[in-house]
Parts: sequence; structure tokens; C-alpha cells
Amino acid sequence: MLTALSLLDGLKSANITVRNFPDTVQQLRKRLKLSEGGDAYLFATTLADGRKVLIRCEKV
Repeated sequence: MLTALSLLDGLKSANITVRNFPDTVQQLRKRLKLSEGGDAYLFATTLADGRKVLIRCEKV
């Protein structure tokens, strides 16, 4: 399993989507220090077992 640090390694900007997650997009963007845009997509969600996760995808 990846840690948050390795997931965000080298990432300066991302498109962020939040579903069933305690933070808003603006809160998450500020906490992660990311600007808007780029080819990376972050999806923040809560799994069925209650774990909060970030899913990183790249546009190819």
C-alpha cells in the first residue's frame, strides 16, 4: 500500500474530486498544497469499511 507522501511525490497540481469525504476540495487542496489543473486526478472518498482514501489517476 502506498503512503500519502509517495502518492503525492513530485505533484504540484491536480484535479481533485471529493465524494463521501469529510474535507471539501478547497480544504484538501490547501492541506496538500496543490494548485488546480494538470494531468493528475485525485479522488478523495470513504470506503465501505470507513477508511478515508485518496486515489491518484493520470491522464494519458
